[in-house]
Amino acid sequence: MAAVSLTFQAQLVYAARNDLVRPELREVQRVYARPTNLAVCAVFLVSIPVALISPLAATLMWPFVLFAAGRKIGDRIVSLRR
Repeated sequence: MAAVSLTFQAQLVYAARNDLVRPELREVQRVYARPTNLAVCAVFLVSIPVALISPLAATLMWPFVLFAAGRKIGDRIVSLRR
């Protein structure tokens, strides 16, 4: 899962650098897609060793971190609309 998230991030970076993304979507991609991909990758990599100690704690990490990341991303998108 981490490799897939990082590969998708590499695709987004490549597309942005080579002007393959519509201008009106560049900022949304930067604000939304990048943090989401990196959050998924980070949570996955951190949850593996945590799961060895406590499977429940590893399971609970996902909704907590994704909620926190989603909240931050949502705030950024709202600021873009202003």
